[in-house]
Amino acid sequence: MNVREKLHAHYEEEGLGVPDGWFAVVIRRRRFRLFPLGPLQTLLTLHDLHHMLSGYESSVAGEAEVIAWELGSGGYGKFWYAWFDAFKILVLALLFPRRFRAAFKRGKQFKNLYNEDPESLMDLEWSALVSRVGTP
Repeated sequence: MNVREKLHAHYEEEGLGVPDGWFAVVIRRRRFRLFPLGPLQTLLTLHDLHHMLSGYESSVAGEAEVIAWELGSGGYGKFWYAWFDAFKILVLALLFPRRFRAAFKRGKQFKNLYNEDPESLMDLEWSALVSRVGTP
């Protein structure tokens, strides 16, 4: 299975639907589009791949863990504007300190995708992407 197929299967499992360039919330399996993402779509695609690669869920605690994992595995790379979300990072670290610390330490063993072009990753086999990042 390639990365694109795996990502679409993940969105399906989570009830998110295929991304269409809009920030949306899902309530009771129904998607409500709020605003266009523009350049954030690339960042969010890579973030979603990090959820899949790290195994952290999409709950509030899982968001804390995946953000800590991303920071530990190299930070936001070329997505400097992601640091504007620092308040959320701080709040999540304070809400889930042990999980945040453990995920940060775990992230140090890996390399995240924030310096990659997501479109160039989509045709890779999933196992090749896993090898590239270093996840077990």
